[in-house]
Amino acid sequence: MNRFIDYFALRIALFFLIFVICQLIFEKLSVSLSVCILVFFAAVLIMEILRKDKNESKCPYNSFVRYFALEGNNALKEKIKEYISPMEITEEGSDFLIIQNGNEKECIYFAFRFSSLSQEDIAKCYRVCKEREIKKGYILGKDTVRTTLSLAGELNLNINFISAKQLYKCFKNKNILPVTATKTKIKRKGKIKFFLSVFFSKNNVKHFLFGGIILALMSLITPLKIYYLSVAAITLAFSLICLFAPG
Repeated sequence: MNRFIDYFALRIALFFLIFVICQLIFEKLSVSLSVCILVFFAAVLIMEILRKDKNESKCPYNSFVRYFALEGNNALKEKIKEYISPMEITEEGSDFLIIQNGNEKECIYFAFRFSSLSQEDIAKCYRVCKEREIKKGYILGKDTVRTTLSLAGELNLNINFISAKQLYKCFKNKNILPVTATKTKIKRKGKIKFFLSVFFSKNNVKHFLFGGIILALMSLITPLKIYYLSVAAITLAFSLICLFAPG
């Protein structure tokens, strides 16, 4: 909840600071407001790109494949539930989900492992669909070969294969990539690194925001406008660093 508040508070403070600067540069309110909105949306877009890249770096593709191959179908199933929400799940098995898509039911079959999809996986998905009179199914796996997919094309059933690369792209676009467990080396932090880690802690985001707003307000009532705006911009930059700081 605190991260959520910091996320929107930072954007409000950013908009306010940009507006104050534009108001000092341009005489007309309409012009300053228009420029402020354009600069604000450009800044937010850059922040979102940085945030998405940071999320991707936590889970590169190879770690993504390794994670679900090790954790098994249950871990992937939970992520798929998160991805397809709020679609209705009518039935859940150890290696499949039955979902309601409009007037039709569809099957999601999980066959994710280190090895490629086999014809036996297609046969299992086929049996699950046939028993429930389902006409469309999806098989989730690492990868496959053409001979395996040829079996799916011969069946009286619409079976689609979803590869690990497609899953990775879908999860990345929805920002639900898993945070994979990796080995960490214990390192002794130097005094400077320790000071910076404390100074730019995520807990300090709100403090830098408050300081930036106060300094921006001071620029409106003091002749030292450039000085206060410069310090306010530096304070806002510190809050941005805190927001994207690791840990």
